[in-house]
Amino acid sequence: MNTKNMRRINLIVKTSIFLIVMIFFHLFADNTKSATYISTYDAIDVCTRADMDWINFCNGLMQGYADVIYELDPSCIPDGTTRTQLSDIFTGPAVYNTESYKYNKSAFSAALEVFMYTFDCSLY
Repeated sequence: MNTKNMRRINLIVKTSIFLIVMIFFHLFADNTKSATYISTYDAIDVCTRADMDWINFCNGLMQGYADVIYELDPSCIPDGTTRTQLSDIFTGPAVYNTESYKYNKSAFSAALEVFMYTFDCSLY
């Protein structure tokens, strides 16, 4: 396996571990509901808080979603797109026009819709 693939696998493993830990804390945090997924409303709530811990959580969450989207279509999200940019896109005006927001589906569904719209890609 080449070095580039090893770095990518290492990043995915580290991101996954980070997300699992952060989701655990999120599920037991005050003023959030307990569920098996993070809803669009909850994700927007935590991603718009002016608290560095929640900003870092949101950036990691969006990176995790971007990693999954990359596996579905490597050309969807342009190289060099930062976690902060992904978070800003997710909490921007486009999210309020998604089916995921309308019906408070999972935040991952909302991220798929918003990123597909923003980056003009098709994952289906």
